[in-house]
Amino acid sequence: MSAIAFARDGLLLVGVVAGWLGAAGLVRLATPYQRIHCVAFVTVVGGFCFCAAVFVTHPLSPLGWKALLILVTLLCAGAVVGHATGRALFVRERGREEG
Repeated sequence: MSAIAFARDGLLLVGVVAGWLGAAGLVRLATPYQRIHCVAFVTVVGGFCFCAAVFVTHPLSPLGWKALLILVTLLCAGAVVGHATGRALFVRERGREEG
């Protein structure tokens, strides 16, 4: 097994383990506010590992740059969706108290 294949497989394994840890966290954590952090964890760690696996396999190719663009889009969209979800939970629980 070459070093590139070993690194790629290791990154993919870490990404999959991050997904399983996030799923276990969704079951284990008590409040929806805490569960939002599980989704963010999977997005950041899993997304980075999968993007890095593509870069290790195809360095400086258009495929690697597309994976990086997808990662950046996923991180930005994940932050927006996480914030909107937290705000919606806040409004649902306490009403619109602040302007």
